Amino acid sequence: MIIDRVSLSGEEAYFKDSNGNLNLAAALPSTARTKSAGKGRQLDVRGIELYLEGPDLWPWFQRQDAPLLRITVMKEILPGLFADPYQHRVHTIAGFNDFSDGKFGNCQAFEVEGEPTIVALEPGICTWRSARYELPHAVDFVQAAWSLASARPLPNISSSSDFTYDITVSAFNGNGGTLNAPPVARNLTAKDQRSAAFGVAGVQQFYVEFEADTSADGYFHEHHGSAGLGQIGRPLFRSFQLLETVKCEYEFFSLAELTVRASGYDLLGATSERLPRLAATLRLPATLVSGPNEDVTQNLFEFVAIELDPLGVLPDGSLTYASARLAAQAAVRPPSTIVP
Repeated sequence: MIIDRVSLSGEEAYFKDSNGNLNLAAALPSTARTKSAGKGRQLDVRGIELYLEGPDLWPWFQRQDAPLLRITVMKEILPGLFADPYQHRVHTIAGFNDFSDGKFGNCQAFEVEGEPTIVALEPGICTWRSARYELPHAVDFVQAAWSLASARPLPNISSSSDFTYDITVSAFNGNGGTLNAPPVARNLTAKDQRSAAFGVAGVQQFYVEFEADTSADGYFHEHHGSAGLGQIGRPLFRSFQLLETVKCEYEFFSLAELTVRASGYDLLGATSERLPRLAATLRLPATLVSGPNEDVTQNLFEFVAIELDPLGVLPDGSLTYASARLAAQAAVRPPSTIVP
């Protein structure tokens, strides 16, 4: 069952600061974010309607040294990994080309459930090391994530956690010097979380190493037409991702930058000497949903956040009032259970 979409309206549509104020300029710097969409509910965001008041807004049309406004869109971009897609670039190592460019030890790449997968050939230690990748310029990595083959129980194994694994990334600067990179995963099982912090700056070259210890020879059968390859070992590893930080697309250092990105704006009460009010609608396509991996207490959920004067550099009284309203539609699909 799907309930018709309705436009978000009333006070629910407005951003409030940490004190519950609709006036986001009441105490600068200020941060406001949307709440969790809620189970069975989806928010389809079109944009944000902004309204600013101050003695004179004209000076803030010139680019400042610090941002005036920053917008964050938090999404679960990979299972269990929450990040802003407008502030991160994802580097993905996956597929037969990447796997084949690397070096295998007691494993090989096969297609499993329609996806290229590194598969153990025999019980024991299996290793794969990627090729060494060189980036056009140095980047800063902040997070890592990866995916494994299906963790459902195998035919001849009682537990889905029938192997343990390590993942490491060796990182180098532009001159080939080794950077201090923490281990990504150590002695994990298929049941453990598949993402981790990976804060390494100035990376221009890197390679990835995956090592698994399979305790038993779970197997699958792969068929190509009428030819079966027979028994093959445990499916293990499918992909690896590194998140690079990039300049925020929705960080505005001037009101001119804001109005250029806006789908429409009004300079209310403007004269050549003074601009007291500005209204603008900022385009911001996003879909917010709730999922099983969210943790609201740790801010691990999908939301849109607004930071006004995030570095606290605006002179007192520069803004006297600021409000932000989410232009979005809400769709509700109530969770259902099967009646016995």
